[in-house]
Formats: sequence, structure tokens, C-alpha cells
Amino acid sequence: MGPLPAAAVVRGVVASLAVAFVASLVLLLTLPELVDSRAPEVVRAILVALVTFLGMAAGGAAGAWQAAAGGASSRAGALLAGAAGPVVVYGVVSVAVGVSYSVSLGDALLEITMILGGAPLGAWLFARRRLEAGEPGAAQ
Repeated sequence: MGPLPAAAVVRGVVASLAVAFVASLVLLLTLPELVDSRAPEVVRAILVALVTFLGMAAGGAAGAWQAAAGGASSRAGALLAGAAGPVVVYGVVSVAVGVSYSVSLGDALLEITMILGGAPLGAWLFARRRLEAGEPGAAQ
């Protein structure tokens, strides 16, 4: 993996953060069980984990795509730029919110696991399907 152009990194990180946020917000708004206080706690925890995972995966894929389009010279570089934003930013935010609201250890670990798994998986799936297909302008 060669050096990553700064523009590719910025483009990948910004895209991954924006898409992860929007995807998570859309999923939260379309799953009313998350805000229904009468839903069983286990159902709410599973739905929040699913929303987190899918939002991070979408962010990772978008970030890898934009990093490749922005000039990342390798697949590994696009993967790194795509996954880094959501993992770092949402990981820190998740820990900060968990501490300030005294979230249970199990819920906190589940959310961190979804963040750490979702963004890299989304970036990897994008890279596997698109970048290896040799699309024009894609990192090789």
C-alpha cells in the first residue's frame, strides 16, 4: 500500500461519516419499535445493534467508494479510508454517550462490536465487489 493522497482520505472519511449518520437516522425513523417504551428491552437492544451495524456498513462502503474515486492508489488504502471515519468517530461518541448515560456494559459492548464490525465489513464488501471488478477510476 503506497501513500494515500490527502484528498482521497478526506473524501473517504467525510463520505463514510455522512452516509453512516444518514443511514442510521433513516433506519431509526423507520423502526418505531426503537422509540416505543413498551417494547421489550431485548427487542430494543437488538434493533439498535442492527441499526448501528447497517449504518456503519453503509458508511464504510460509501467511504471506500469515495476514497477510490478520489485517488486512493490501492484497495487497502480505500478500505482504510472508508472504515476509519466511522470506527474512530462513532466509537468515541459511543463510549462518551455510554459513560455519560451509564449504559450497561453489555449494551456498550454490543454497540462497539457493531461499530467495529460494520464499517470495515461495508468497506471490504464494496472493495470486493467493485474495486476488484476493475471499474474505471477504481483503486487496484
